[in-house]
Amino acid sequence: MLAAPVVALPPWPVFPLPPREKKPRIKWRGAATRDAEQIARWQRQQPDGNWGAAMGVDAGVWALDLDGDEGRASLEALISRHGALPRAPAQRTGRGFQLFFAWPEGRGVRNYQTAKQRKAGKIGAGIDVRGDGGFVVVPPSVHPNGKAYCWLPGRGPHELAAPLAPTWLLDLVAPLPKPRRKPEIDPQQLRGERYVRAAFKAAVERVQTCPAGDRNNTLNAEAWSIAKFVRAGKLDHEAWHAVFFQAATAAGLDPIEAERTLRSAWAAHDG
Repeated sequence: MLAAPVVALPPWPVFPLPPREKKPRIKWRGAATRDAEQIARWQRQQPDGNWGAAMGVDAGVWALDLDGDEGRASLEALISRHGALPRAPAQRTGRGFQLFFAWPEGRGVRNYQTAKQRKAGKIGAGIDVRGDGGFVVVPPSVHPNGKAYCWLPGRGPHELAAPLAPTWLLDLVAPLPKPRRKPEIDPQQLRGERYVRAAFKAAVERVQTCPAGDRNNTLNAEAWSIAKFVRAGKLDHEAWHAVFFQAATAAGLDPIEAERTLRSAWAAHDG
């Protein structure tokens, strides 16, 4: 039997990084895991290595990254203007701090960390976001500058659950899409038998009315079932994608999840 991990890692999907490096050398999106045995194997292979933790829907968290004094000053200005933040898991990085918040249902928190985006000042100078498709370096890693990553006292993810960010911060990081009218199916976009139109309409209505907690599965099943009509030339692919996407996001599904699920449902017909 494999030994338990020798160091405590956060309860999010993790993957190995080279010692004192931040750039992955593996395809981390497919490798990140919570599996204790796999983590133990990695630790034995590279006991002095760094660690990355995936952010996003699967992890259930996203990170607010504050780069040095500039990032802290920007956040303090935002708090002064909008209100305090809840106590959240936090770590000291090689150049600043990171705060971790629970994933907000119905919002797509994307990565925001390029020089161009930072210059645009979407959130504030020196503030980045690590969301779906992104990752952070976590303790016991060591930054390339030699500083160790460490959780702030009493604020490790095993000591403190990640809270939801306040609405004002979410509105800056992941603004809600503008309200859309209930999607309508244009009969001219549908070719062929009447039963195709009826099946499409019924499937869309099931997605629209699905309760929280089952929206993703419902979208996958309904989109997959209607995709056969697209493959048969009885329904435009653009109409299939657009209407299901609008129905899912209007029902409250995260736009990133909706897009990912539609791609998966379509690809399933290739198999």
